[in-house]
Amino acid sequence: SREPAAKALPPLLRVEGRCYPTHEVFLETVTAKLGRDGAPRGMSPDELRQSPPRSSAENDGIDYELIVETLKAIDSAEDGAWQFVHGAQEGELRNPKAGAVLIFLPGTGEISQMIATIEEAEAPEHWWVLQLHGALGAEEQQDAFRTVLPRGKTLKVIACTNVAETSVTVPDVTVVIDSCRERRTGIDKFSNTPQLKEQWCALDSLKQRRGRAGRVQPGVCIRLVSSGKVESLDAKTLPEMQRVPLENIYLQLCSIGIGQHDEFFAKTPDPPEDSAVKLARAALRDLGALDDAAADGLTP
Repeated sequence: SREPAAKALPPLLRVEGRCYPTHEVFLETVTAKLGRDGAPRGMSPDELRQSPPRSSAENDGIDYELIVETLKAIDSAEDGAWQFVHGAQEGELRNPKAGAVLIFLPGTGEISQMIATIEEAEAPEHWWVLQLHGALGAEEQQDAFRTVLPRGKTLKVIACTNVAETSVTVPDVTVVIDSCRERRTGIDKFSNTPQLKEQWCALDSLKQRRGRAGRVQPGVCIRLVSSGKVESLDAKTLPEMQRVPLENIYLQLCSIGIGQHDEFFAKTPDPPEDSAVKLARAALRDLGALDDAAADGLTP
C-alpha cells in the first residue's frame, strides 16, 4: 500500500522585533548627581507590613520628593535623563529630551500621593501629569497614549501601576522611573485566604519595565533602589497558580466533570504544590461544598 504523501508545511515568516537599548541607572547614581548625601531609607514591603498602621502615605517607603527632584533635573538639563548615564554614546543622544516619563508605583494610593507631591512642589505648568491603572475608564486612559501634547505642555509624566508593564504599551516613553515595587494577589499561609500584598518585583518584571523606555529610541531606566538590592531580588515572578488559593478552581473542575483533580493540577504549565491542592479540598469539605456520592462531587 502506498504511504500518504506528506503534507506541505505552510510558509514561515520570521519578523525580528526591534527594541532600542535602554540604560539602567541606580539609586546611588541619582542621589550623587542630585547632590544628596543619601536618600531617606525607604522601608521594604516586609517592614511596612510588620510596622504599625500609618495614616500618611508619606511614610510608605517611597521617596516621592526624590522622584520630583529627578523629574525637575530631567526637565531642566539639555541632556535630559542622560545626565545620569555614564559613558553614553553621542549617537544615542539624538533627541535626549523627547518622549514621556513613566513612573512605576505599587498601587493607586501611591499614584495619588505622587501626583499630590508634584502639585505641592509647584511643578512647571508645562508638565502634563497623568495616571494610568486598571481602575480608570477607557476614556481616561486614552490621554496616556496621546503622542501630541496639549497646547503649552512639553513634558508628559505618567504615574502608573504594573498595568503598563505588559498589558498596555505607551508608545512615546523614553524614560522609566521604577520604584521596583508591585502589589500582587497572594495567599496567607496561616488562614489560606487571598490577600493583595506589596512586594519587591522580580527581575523578569524589572526587565519588562525597562523595556518600556526603548520603544521609539534609546532610553533610560532609573531604578529607585541600589544596584546591590537588585542583585538580591528573585529571578522570576511566581505564577498565579502557585500563589493563590485553589478553592475556586477546584469547584470549577468539579462543575465541568473533571474528576482527577490532582492529576489535572499536576499537568498545568505551572503546577501548584500538592499541599495547596489538599488544603483547598480540605477547606471545601469543611464548608460542606463537596459530596463524594454526587456525580460531579459537589453538594447539591
